[in-house]
Amino acid sequence: MTLVSAMKARDNPFAIHRLQQTPYHLADTTWCDLLDKLESFNNRAAVIGQHGSGKTTLLNKLYSRFKAMGRCPVTAFANEDTPLTWRQLKQTLTANPDRQILLLDGACHLGRLTWYRLKRYTHKRQIGLIITTHNPGLLPTAYHCRTDITLLQNILKELLPPHEIPNETSLEKLYQQHNQNIREVLRTLYDQWAYQKK
Repeated sequence: MTLVSAMKARDNPFAIHRLQQTPYHLADTTWCDLLDKLESFNNRAAVIGQHGSGKTTLLNKLYSRFKAMGRCPVTAFANEDTPLTWRQLKQTLTANPDRQILLLDGACHLGRLTWYRLKRYTHKRQIGLIITTHNPGLLPTAYHCRTDITLLQNILKELLPPHEIPNETSLEKLYQQHNQNIREVLRTLYDQWAYQKK
């Protein structure tokens, strides 16, 4: 038996575009309640959670919902390799003067002064600011992303036929191997599906 390419990347059930099309499984709340909660915070709040818990995915879903509501969102992204300066963030905001909400993924990677300036600038101009971060404290927490094996199973049900979903023991092992990081589990499953034995 040899390993051969099983499919084109776009046909892989764990390809990015397929993951983006799957529903986001909120825990212990509904989209209506989450949007109401954000509104109660004047759309200035945080989505928190560990690595790979779904913060970025949730922010992307919020972008789509805000856009459908006519709320004019704009996005920015920061991580350890791509830090954002205050100048870059201000350019993003001033280039989109009609935007009412900034969705910032990775606020914890901003420098302290950059964060202070962003928070002050958006507050003064009544611009919504919804961020993702690993720990609470920067803004009121609107939602805490958590992972468990049930969430992983629900995601796989959206991506695979029932007979192709790995059994619970295999999933639990994979889940623990990746320290409960569902993003890394899905990357591993992508690689497993990219090549199959024949």
